[in-house]
Order: sequence, then C-alpha cells, then structure tokens
Amino acid sequence: MTIHSSPKTLIQKGRLSPVAARIVLKALFTARLVRGDCMWTVNDLARDVTKWSVVCDKRLHRLIAYMWYTRDYVQSSHVGNFPNECMLGMFADASFAGDVEDSTSTSGMTLCLFGSRTFVPLAWLCRKQTAVSHSSTEAELAALEAALRLDGLPCLELWDCVLDVFHPPKENQSPYIPQGSRMEPFDLDWVPPSIKPLDGQGIMYAFEDNEAVLHMTVKGISPQMRHVARTHQVKYGWVFERIKFDDGLFLKYVNTHNQAAYMLTKGHFTVAQWTHLLHLWQLEPNNYKDTKSTKESSPPKEETIAPVQSKPKKTTSKNPNHHHHLQVLRNQRGQVVLCLSYRTHPLDQREPSKI
Repeated sequence: MTIHSSPKTLIQKGRLSPVAARIVLKALFTARLVRGDCMWTVNDLARDVTKWSVVCDKRLHRLIAYMWYTRDYVQSSHVGNFPNECMLGMFADASFAGDVEDSTSTSGMTLCLFGSRTFVPLAWLCRKQTAVSHSSTEAELAALEAALRLDGLPCLELWDCVLDVFHPPKENQSPYIPQGSRMEPFDLDWVPPSIKPLDGQGIMYAFEDNEAVLHMTVKGISPQMRHVARTHQVKYGWVFERIKFDDGLFLKYVNTHNQAAYMLTKGHFTVAQWTHLLHLWQLEPNNYKDTKSTKESSPPKEETIAPVQSKPKKTTSKNPNHHHHLQVLRNQRGQVVLCLSYRTHPLDQREPSKI
C-alpha cells in the first residue's frame, strides 16, 4: 500500500485519531475470520494506533474502500475426501526488511487442509519479526519457525486426534508404550504424560519457496549463519530438530508464483499478482445461482404503492387530477430489480415510462 505523503503529514495528527483503535479492531476481526487479504494492512495500521498521523487516515480510508468494493467476496472451501486421505499444508513466507522504520521483516503463514478433492483454509498468520535479518533466507527461516510453533504443530496434534477417532488403529497393532511407563514396576518416579505422543498418522507438508532454506534444514547447519548466535539461533536449532525427528513433518518446494503466504508479507502487488493470490485463497465474488430451474422459479413479485398526489411545481401542471404512481418489481429474495414511475390522468391510459 503506497501512500504519497510529505514529511509534514507523517508528524501531523490525523483526524481519525480518537476513533482509530475502534475502526482498526473491527477490521481486524473481519481479517482474522474470513478476509485474510486485509491482514497485512490491518496489522500495519494497528502498530500506528498510538501515533496516528494524516498518512494513517489515508491508509485507513483506502482499506475501508477496498473492503466496501469487495464486500461480496466469500472464501469457499470444498471437501471430497475421507479424513485419512487428507493432509495439512502450511505455506510460510517472509519479506526482507519490509518495515521502513526499523528494517525488520514480516512473517506470513497460511495453513490449509488439502487432498485430491479437498481444499479448506484453516488459519493464517501475519506477524512482525523481533530481530533484523541480514538476508531473505534468514528471514524465511524465522518465518518457518514461527509458523510451525504457533499454528503448524498444534494443528498437526489436533489432526492426529481426529484421525484416531475416525480411523482408529487396528486391533493387532501393538500400542505405543513410552520409556519409563507403568509397565516397569520398579520405576517409581514415572509420571504419565498428559498428552499422547504423536503416532505418525497425521502428516503436514511445509511449503517453502526458498531453496537455500530447504538445503539448510536438510543439513541441519549453515556456516553462513554464524552471526545469528544472539538473534535467531534458538529458532533455527528448534526448526532443524523438528524437521529431523518429527515423522509427520515434511518440507516441499513451491514456486513463488504459487506461494499462498506471499499475500501476508507485504502490501505492494500488481493487479495480476493480486488476482492470482485471491484465486489461491479461493476469495472470489459470490456468484449465487438458484438451484431451481428458470421454469420452476416464479416471476418477480410486483408491489404497487398507492398513488400519492404530487406537490405542485413550476414546470408541471397544477391540475390536482394528475397523480404519480410508483411500481416496484422484486425477485424471490426481496431485492428490487425494476422501478417504474409514471404520471396519469383519470382520462389518460398511456403506458408507463421506464426510468
């Protein structure tokens, strides 16, 4: 979102400053619920609520105008597989030094359930990183860690429980017995775990468009990242460990053109890019069509308002016998599809004219 401004508008207090927090939070609720295309803009405005300026007024106006003109957009989902035929897919991406003020990057994540005939967007994330990254590879590794830790692995654990309910293990399959369990009677310090360990039924693919990130996670080490000891080192170590030891987590390369999380990392797109990203998210206008055929559907209802005597005007006749009629045609939903207005005289039987 590019707003041409002068240095004065960056400092001058905006007119919407008293009500900015209320408006932005209402937009945030909509963005988190169904409109992920507005997530980055809402997050950018939410950081400026305490320092609202004239530029923020322009950005908020553009956001509300976009939401108004796309108010008929809906996010559709389709399911055509059994639970054991579906997998989780997580798209993770990040910008590089996208914040102009402190040069930090923004992490974006989209989590979905997919199969051969299934695609359901489940959650999305847009979050500013806490440390400055020196390269796009470093920023995308931090985005991958945030996506796995906040939404990816918790959702994988939930999906594992769903598969246990709909597709329980076979009777001849031996149950999982952790080390130090009650099967060892002399181990008095054993405490039963509160969460059942993952048995590998649930599978999640993490889609990444940076090949350097894929090579680093496979090797588990990168000499070029020696400088991250005080910034992202714990994050990188945790990602390498999870991908190496978690049997239900896999990495897969995806082209940047098909990276669904690309929308959540910045606010500058061409029309073609934005249209393609909306198509990936299945955010399209709601082209509702009745299931009934046109033969079975009834014609629009006609509603006629009683004639009301018009007020005398200079350009019209002052004859009290002239009356105005208003005829309204409505469809089955009650929406107005045609409005007819005409003026009649007791002796005038002419056809009404469309306006």
